Amino acid sequence: MVFLLKIFLQYLVALQLVMCSEILKVAMDPFGVMKIFESMEAALPVLFADVPLYRKINGKYHCGICVDPNNVQSIKEAVEYLVEHKQEAYEMGQRGREAVIKEFCWEQQAKKYIDVIENINH
Repeated sequence: MVFLLKIFLQYLVALQLVMCSEILKVAMDPFGVMKIFESMEAALPVLFADVPLYRKINGKYHCGICVDPNNVQSIKEAVEYLVEHKQEAYEMGQRGREAVIKEFCWEQQAKKYIDVIENINH
């Protein structure tokens, strides 16, 4: 029980550090895609949960760091990296914002949906 409490407290400390930070947002929920796009639009680097969808987004846009959401040390190291490499963190944020503006805006998403619907009818 003490071991689990220790891990939980470490997680809370890491989470508090991340939530207080002004240089990044965290998207640890594998289904929290909107949080990612909001962070990207705000030009903030993203800490992604290391899952296939987020690896694909980050691999294409290089707008953050993928971490194991269950590994406090991994999260801590990623936060420290972004704090220590402010220029790179800034550039990640700018790439994320550019991606949202060009590809993930509502107009682009609507075009994709229309294409899918039109292809179903043919």
